[in-house]
Amino acid sequence: VLFSGLDKRVIETAEKLAQALGLSLAGHLQKPFRLPELNAILTAHSAPRATAAAAAPVRISFSDKDLSGAVDRHEFPLCYQPQICLLTGEVLGLEALSRWQHPSLGLIYPDHFIPKLELLELMETFSWDYVDHALAEVTQFAAPDGTVPRLAVNISVSSLRNLNFPDTFMR
Repeated sequence: VLFSGLDKRVIETAEKLAQALGLSLAGHLQKPFRLPELNAILTAHSAPRATAAAAAPVRISFSDKDLSGAVDRHEFPLCYQPQICLLTGEVLGLEALSRWQHPSLGLIYPDHFIPKLELLELMETFSWDYVDHALAEVTQFAAPDGTVPRLAVNISVSSLRNLNFPDTFMR
């Protein structure tokens, strides 16, 4: 499904381009979209689920102490998602995505730990570690000529509320 905040004509053009390039699209939605619109597209293009239990969200349980310790121990490896030009196939950049490598629960996705980091007021510490980690690792994706790809990082709203954030980030 193609999502964009641009006007509908631009989205439809991008959809046609994607189809011309052989990509399979279920549809497109203009941001902001309503959940029923997304559900309609996904329902029309998905196989029926075997049971209602399969549709239930996964509950992951960990303590505040576990999460706080994970921040101290830097248990958040990064995954990189390429940003690709649909027209040329060229990799334009990378988005750094954080995961929590929990010692017994395995890989935990950010939707399970970011809200708790914010509640525990650990988001700033986590964010700076994440940014530093991404900046240190991006060079491993340099082209043979030494050109380093553009790097996208996700910053929480709580970090953006800090008026010193932009200056600190630039340093």
